[in-house]
Amino acid sequence: MKRLFKTGLALLVSALTFGQNDIEKVFLLDNKLEILVPKSFHKMTEEEYKEKYPNPKRKASLIMTDKNLEVNLVIDYLQQYPLTNEQVEEFKNMQLAAIQKLHPESKLLDNGLKDINGKKIGFFKVMTQAIDQKVFNYFVFTDLEDKVLLLTFNCAEKLIPTWDKTIDKMVTSLKLSK
Repeated sequence: MKRLFKTGLALLVSALTFGQNDIEKVFLLDNKLEILVPKSFHKMTEEEYKEKYPNPKRKASLIMTDKNLEVNLVIDYLQQYPLTNEQVEEFKNMQLAAIQKLHPESKLLDNGLKDINGKKIGFFKVMTQAIDQKVFNYFVFTDLEDKVLLLTFNCAEKLIPTWDKTIDKMVTSLKLSK
């Protein structure tokens, strides 16, 4: 009986997790960006934005989030900042240094460069401390039409086991218009 209960519970948890992380292809930034995103995500509304970020320094181009505003994909196309594909690594290193200066308690989990669909992608994963919990941040940098494209995935540390494979699928699905 215990084994049956545990098996049933495991199936229920995995079904809920799988359903939560079903992903679909979306086209963003006037079809310049193609990426897989969880079907459960929606574009953050103005009201949700004000609740989540009461004192923003500036607003990102687009924020997609889950229904609880706990898991976020922030997409920022910084058209005022030039960046070529050859400068991606240097830009990533500057951003990492800035995060580490802003959050000296942060813990670097991973850092590097990837080639994804013909584009050089800089990335780093870092754990930072929020007021009430640790937050996992996955920063991805590349150029789009010789301007900075920044994607940031974040969630509470406790949610990493549910989301780590999904975020990797999202990042490796990244396709940019030429």
